[in-house]
Amino acid sequence: MSVQPYRPRNHELEGWVLAPSEPTALVVFLHGFGANGADLMGLGELLAPQLPSVGFIAPDAPGRLPFGANSRFWFPLNPDLKTEDLDRGVQQARPLVSSYLEAVLHDFGLPPEKLILVGFSQGCMMALEVAPRLDVTLGHVMGLSGALAGADRLADEVKAKPPVYLGHGREDPVVPFGALDRASTALQAQGFDVEAEAYDGVGHNIPNQALQKLFTLAQDLT
Repeated sequence: MSVQPYRPRNHELEGWVLAPSEPTALVVFLHGFGANGADLMGLGELLAPQLPSVGFIAPDAPGRLPFGANSRFWFPLNPDLKTEDLDRGVQQARPLVSSYLEAVLHDFGLPPEKLILVGFSQGCMMALEVAPRLDVTLGHVMGLSGALAGADRLADEVKAKPPVYLGHGREDPVVPFGALDRASTALQAQGFDVEAEAYDGVGHNIPNQALQKLFTLAQDLT
């Protein structure tokens, strides 16, 4: 298997896929601000040999930054990460990501409980915005080095409560480490099953602990 371009039928988002012809489970990566789907497909390439029946997918966000060959974003970001801007941004981007997940499941003919949604940084914000508001319950959500935007809306808007794993480096210089506890507390208050892990000595990146957790979750779905 090798990484190939991928766009679900009848959907505008393009991206990448690494999958067998008939996967038994899927992992969808949502990248961070200024990155792209290909950046996270390296994680799929690392895990694929140990998870031969799992498909890995990573869309490119629709927004384009003026610098870099392929620097993307799910919604515009200000350096100060104001709460109201994050809340507005995730709401605006949610329909596109929600419909993308629906299209992916339709393409591969799998039920939602066979899909793990993994978001890093801004992608984490999108994962935590989208998954609770879907009409179906995903197999798992992993939110890494991000935050829960719009926590005050969650009680009125939640439709599904997939299990959630949150991971965050204590030395993160981009998204404050305190976002981990705030997200965990807000989700647990609404009845979500949440596992939160702090990564000692880790900045704004995905450490081996997160990869091991993803491997375990994906293995459980196969």
